[in-house]
Amino acid sequence: MAALARHATLARPLIHSWRTAKAVAVPRVAQAPRNFWGWAGALTVCLALAAKPERRTHCQVAQAAQNSSSCVRLISREAGQEQGKPAKQVKQVVVLIHGLDSWSGTWESLMEDLAKRGLHTLAVDLRGHGESPLGKADDFSPEQLAADVRSTLQAAGLLDVSGCVALVGHSMGGRIAMQYAADYPQDLSLLVIEDMDCVPRSYPSLEGQKLQNCKNFSREFKSWEQARETLISFGYDPERVDGWYASSPPRVYKKNGAVWSCINPFAQYLAKQTVLNSSQGQRSLQQIAALKVSGIADYPVHVCVAGPEGTVCSWDAPGGLRDMESVLPSLRVHEFSGGHSIHNTELQRFANFLEALLLECRN
Repeated sequence: MAALARHATLARPLIHSWRTAKAVAVPRVAQAPRNFWGWAGALTVCLALAAKPERRTHCQVAQAAQNSSSCVRLISREAGQEQGKPAKQVKQVVVLIHGLDSWSGTWESLMEDLAKRGLHTLAVDLRGHGESPLGKADDFSPEQLAADVRSTLQAAGLLDVSGCVALVGHSMGGRIAMQYAADYPQDLSLLVIEDMDCVPRSYPSLEGQKLQNCKNFSREFKSWEQARETLISFGYDPERVDGWYASSPPRVYKKNGAVWSCINPFAQYLAKQTVLNSSQGQRSLQQIAALKVSGIADYPVHVCVAGPEGTVCSWDAPGGLRDMESVLPSLRVHEFSGGHSIHNTELQRFANFLEALLLECRN
């Protein structure tokens, strides 16, 4: 098993045109009708171009500065041929962003596979997930999570060379990847969204003691039994919790004489309310479309959709896959047959798919 270096650092993404590689069986690319959201997106693109998006407004600059000052130090793991090289010698790095109730360890098998192919990867724990600190709850937002990732990449020196990062985001992490691509297009050579659309999800708000209990959650426990009981009390399925402890790599494990949970109900709640229960995905995609038309962004955008039984994506709902294609005609949708975590349920095919895209970025 290839060694995965785990440490606190920072990362970023890449850009290029892509053509179907013979080694990868790429499913159909659906033709999207121009519906209401698509027209709204097109209008947004026109307005954005008229506003000269290459010049950031004072409000945008102030917001970017605020996000930067509020960044937390993310924990990450790294693998691949170029690991340990001086940053300026790293030509390409795949940056991996996990989804809800997850952490960087979800990418371990993919990272080992790509390392054998000579590809450099770096996966982060988003704030409040894995072993990364939560920071201030009021700072939790798509923009801030994207800024955290960028700050991590800057600290690692991976942004010293423009466009050396390919960004892959799974599920909720796909929304963060879209936000990153919209806010920092100069960093990217490639954007891959794994099983996520732009449909706003509706979740109930917590109040009173339930909200306070969520805020008071600690990821450190005296024993596995205490961790299990506490996680179940927050509504997690007992079998799922047991699987987190028994799986390899585990999401609940022994650490420094205690038991650590990479799962954080409060981080889950904040992510649902600020990332998934919003139109952020739509706004990010519209901004990406405007940046592409203006020539500021030239990275390809790909969406990988899991099989019918496992996908969380919608084709026809407002903000669904057809709407996404309508707003960004160059976007390519690829259908897989496995479960929601394509990078695990169809590891080899997904690794082949990424390798083909990365080879195109290098040419």
